[in-house]
Formats: sequence, structure tokens, C-alpha cells
Amino acid sequence: MSVITPQLQQTARSAYRHVLRSARQVFAGDNHALSTAHAKLRQEYTQHRLETDLAKYQERITMTREVGDLLRKHVVQGEDAGDGTFNLRISDEQLADNDSIRKAKLSKESVERAKTAGPFPNRRRRAAASSTPADASS
Repeated sequence: MSVITPQLQQTARSAYRHVLRSARQVFAGDNHALSTAHAKLRQEYTQHRLETDLAKYQERITMTREVGDLLRKHVVQGEDAGDGTFNLRISDEQLADNDSIRKAKLSKESVERAKTAGPFPNRRRRAAASSTPADASS
């Protein structure tokens, strides 16, 4: 049985606060998403708070930090603009630094198409193209 030092416990609390700040930044203005994220983070933190295995404890701290970084760098909020498009709220920490991506407006049709396309949308297009009868005149 390993002993979890007070310094390591402080590091764990720091990582927990980091991921909470990240969630507050990413889900600003979306109270439902923020409260859901906060409840899930709290549940995970309290579930593993009494961990005594040093390696697992440190692994949890690392994972918590990575979750906070992932939230800040990869999660983007979109808001319905009302005219069939969505406004994306991209922060300065986002990985997409291309201005055309930052100013992109998604149509509702493209969002619905993405939802129903499945994981490999081009497979259906290729299958449909290859199943068309060949031109008999050649």
C-alpha cells in the first residue's frame, strides 16, 4: 500500500480545479451542459478520491489535466443563428487557426446530413457509383 502525500493531493485538487475552469470556459452560457459536466467531474473525483495506489492516483491526475486541455482546445460551441446557419464560438486556444474555419457558418442541412451520414458517408456514394450500369455503347 502506497501513501498518497499531501503534495500529491494538492496536485490532484489543482487538476480538478483546472478541468472545472476549462468546463466553465467552454460551456459558458449553456447552463445545462455546464451543470452536467460539473456533476460528472464531481462524481469521478469523489469516486477515486480514496485511491491508495500511487501509480493509479498519478495516472488519474494526468488524465484530469488532459481532459481540461482537451476541453479548451477541441470543443467548440455552436449557436443557431435563426437563418438556417450556426455561429461558432471559437476561443483563442482552439487548434483551428484558419480564418475561414473561424468564420464558417454551418447550414442546418449540413448538420442534419452529418448526423444521418454515419461514420463513413463516402462508402455509400462509392457503392452507388460502382453499381450504376456501364455505358453499353463503349
